[in-house]
Amino acid sequence: MFSVSVRIEKEVLSTYQTTLLRGGTIVRTYRTRRAHYLVRRIVDFLYRNEDGYQIRMMRLQGNTKIRKKYKINSTRICGLIDPSSRLIFVDFRYDPIATIVHEALHALYPNKRERDIAKMERLVMRYITEAQVVIIWTLAERCMRAT
Repeated sequence: MFSVSVRIEKEVLSTYQTTLLRGGTIVRTYRTRRAHYLVRRIVDFLYRNEDGYQIRMMRLQGNTKIRKKYKINSTRICGLIDPSSRLIFVDFRYDPIATIVHEALHALYPNKRERDIAKMERLVMRYITEAQVVIIWTLAERCMRAT
């Protein structure tokens, strides 16, 4: 469980978005708990892959086939999810982890607005650890091999 209290040195406090309590015990704030909850949901989504999503790394910007098929007017596309065909497209020239997180959030929360998804993505990317990045990338690679 990620909400367990952790004892750390006071010098390290500035790197953690936490609240200092008695005796140097650090308890994660609501935002940190929310971010780790979202990471767990994303990891679970990629690990189980019950819906059979496939991830395709490709160049999206300038790809007229994809832009016409999905009716995209934006000039800068980092990622795209197609729930009907269970495909997640990721442009490899931008941050692939942030894009995979963003598109996985779209799959997990299909009724959320783009603004809310972007806000959740920023929260996750702010608090994600290196170990979690490795786990997400490993699971994403497994979804890429399924193609």
